[in-house]
Order: sequence, then structure tokens, then C-alpha cells
Amino acid sequence: MTNEERYAVIAAELLTSTHPTTLTYNADDVTAQGELNALNVPRIRAVMTGSEIWRVTDHAELETLTDTQRDEWLAFCAIDEQDPELGGLAQDFVVGIFGAGNTLSALAAAREELVSQGTILGVGNISLGDIQNARAV
Repeated sequence: MTNEERYAVIAAELLTSTHPTTLTYNADDVTAQGELNALNVPRIRAVMTGSEIWRVTDHAELETLTDTQRDEWLAFCAIDEQDPELGGLAQDFVVGIFGAGNTLSALAAAREELVSQGTILGVGNISLGDIQNARAV
């Protein structure tokens, strides 16, 4: 992305959008920069490791699984990376094994991350100069 494209994206965000959590962007450049860089926009992570999934597995629920379900769960957790997308294959598998419960709730929380609006926009970390140049566009 060129600087001009970057500034255009930032300018459009500042002029026509509202921040998902802070709403209207501040007219002060430093404050607007902070709003765009703050890690306060929730999203589902692109990847979770099998180890992360295993760590949030509820022990009591694991003990109630059948031998086949437990074997399937262990094999699932042995996979290096899982895509925890909403309604995806991994989510369907977890619901099929555990149904609603502590493991499902813990995984739902673990798959969420907080990112900046700059990340959501695809421009990453935004400098004060980026804000000033975007507002000059």
C-alpha cells in the first residue's frame, strides 16, 4: 500500500466512520491517533494452536466424554493450528464433542483478541504524521 493509499484509508475513516468503541473520532490529531491505535476492537483470532485449545479444556467435562470422543478430542488438540472462526469446522467439532458448557465458553473467550482499528483497516500502527497527512488529503 502506498502512502497516498494509506492516507486515503485513514482520511475516509476519520471523516465518514465512527470508531467501534469510542464512536466519533476526536478532532485533536494526537487523540485521534490514540483512538486508531488503541487495542479495543474485538475480533476472532485467525488461528489457535492445539496447545491453547487443550489448556482451556475443562477437566471435569473431559472425564465425561466417551473413550471415542476423548480420543477425537486428543487428536484435535494435537493439530498444530486450528481456525476458530464463528460457524467454522473447528467450532462445529467442539460443539459436537462438548455441547454447551465450560469448555465451549472458555474456547469462545480464548479465541477472541483485541486489535486496533488501524489493524482492522489494514494500515497497522498509525503515526501522528499519518493522521496529519490524512487530514490534509
